[in-house]
Amino acid sequence: MSGQSLLGRLPESPIDSVSRSVPRSVRMVGFWSAVSLPVVNLALLVWGLDSPLKTAAFLVLLAWNALALVVGKRYDP
Repeated sequence: MSGQSLLGRLPESPIDSVSRSVPRSVRMVGFWSAVSLPVVNLALLVWGLDSPLKTAAFLVLLAWNALALVVGKRYDP
């Protein structure tokens, strides 16, 4: 029995169903956001999270990155 046939029978995860239900253009934005947002987060970490505003911005961007990963998961460039 091949690994491919086993994977074909697994139930679809909620993340897969969300990423499959959005239009291609939204998946594209999600994919490229997921690629580029870590650079911004890294810059915030390098400059330091010494103020509540920077910390809030970091956490918002981190949540946005997680959402972008879910939405852009099935995008095929």
